Amino acid sequence: MTLGAGKQEQFGNEASVGLSFANVLLGIGLALTGLVVSNPPPAGLLKIATYSSVISFSAFFGTLFFANVHGALRLEDFRAYSRAMLWGNAFTEYLGVFLIVFTFPAFILAYSQDALLTRITLGVACSGFLVYQLSGFDLLGRWISSSLIHRSLSVCLVAAVILDVEIFLRFGELPSMIVTAVVLFAMACLTILDITSLSKIMNRKAAPATKPSA
Repeated sequence: MTLGAGKQEQFGNEASVGLSFANVLLGIGLALTGLVVSNPPPAGLLKIATYSSVISFSAFFGTLFFANVHGALRLEDFRAYSRAMLWGNAFTEYLGVFLIVFTFPAFILAYSQDALLTRITLGVACSGFLVYQLSGFDLLGRWISSSLIHRSLSVCLVAAVILDVEIFLRFGELPSMIVTAVVLFAMACLTILDITSLSKIMNRKAAPATKPSA
């Protein structure tokens, strides 16, 4: 399927927004990484260095996918455009936005060593995340049709992050790295499931309808 001239500007604007957003995430990830390298925290170096590195690399690859969108538009290739947008959105959502929200309380704890401030930050981050997830604009809602599964998964992610920070707060960094590894694994799984599920949905929509036999 090719793109008509009237659609190219619309799709190009959408791609530009995605590219700009990925660049913002890349800037945040690199800033966090630079902070860790130049001014290591009193505790939690491995945890926040891991989070910031994953955020930086995922945002970087997200910018590559969104940059390829413009090439697909020049070739008027709708399938290539859809694939690039799909991969770019998945990488920046789960390995970018989600991890920034989940990492921020750990950064506060690592640098401030203040339990109250950490818990306040954790509460704000988790509340904002749940509002976003239940707003209907999140990527999970595009491929998980069951609202019960969607909400349960969102709550489980928040619970995992709360557990991660609480273990870090009470028992130190190394025990909490087990939960950190689980969270990163879950984000990777969501990225893969998002790409494969939405790819199947797009292929079904793009498939030509077969005429019934006489």
